Amino acid sequence: MVKFLIPFLFIPLLSSAQQKRIPRFENDTLYTGTGHRIYDGIKLKFGTGVRNNSGSFLYINIKTEQNSAALTGNSFTVNRMLNFGMSVLKNTYIEIKGTVIYKDGSKGGVDLHISIDSAISTGEIIMPEDQVPYIPPASAFQTEPLFKNDTLVTSTGSVIFVGKELQFGNGSGKNGDYKYIILKGKNTMPDISNTRFVVKKLNRFGLNRLNQASIDVVAALQFKDGSRGKLNLSIAYDDAIAASELIVP
Repeated sequence: MVKFLIPFLFIPLLSSAQQKRIPRFENDTLYTGTGHRIYDGIKLKFGTGVRNNSGSFLYINIKTEQNSAALTGNSFTVNRMLNFGMSVLKNTYIEIKGTVIYKDGSKGGVDLHISIDSAISTGEIIMPEDQVPYIPPASAFQTEPLFKNDTLVTSTGSVIFVGKELQFGNGSGKNGDYKYIILKGKNTMPDISNTRFVVKKLNRFGLNRLNQASIDVVAALQFKDGSRGKLNLSIAYDDAIAASELIVP
């Protein structure tokens, strides 16, 4: 009974994390959760990618032939936006077709699929200096992760505790591999995509070798072949949730 009461102790902590404005797309204008407006004709700028400190974009998927290095530091004009949507974790996605203005004055078309709030918050997309957000950026509502009484509260307010049922999403790495969920003690990760599991144990709360906030999780689940078992995992939970590798109801 005590375990089910624990999450309610964190209600004051969670309330601020839930104050983000709900993004919407109306009349060819995208109103982001960070408080910005993006519309046809606006000129934006590519910042530096944050993927594993490599300079590659984490929240911008380039559908044309350019790579992160070719776009970083260049401006682009938004020509058209389409396919607005939100993931199960309320991450806002949109496709932007635009024209890149390279530093040498040349131009070229670009097609992008962007997790827009994350891209703006991390500096992968730089908004015009004269556009003042109508609310503070989403990062202002985030808190430091907290682990107490077998309960983890992530920086964005998700609550994970012993006995809670969670779900694995799909891997966001190359060939569908998991980037932020690491199997401990075995060489081969079984197929766990879209599988529900129960948290049996949480420990080793801290930073991993990539300086990501992480925690070790013992997960009890039924595998897709019908067998049951436990997996010992190290999960970079903030990144795993943002990439939909881990789904927290």
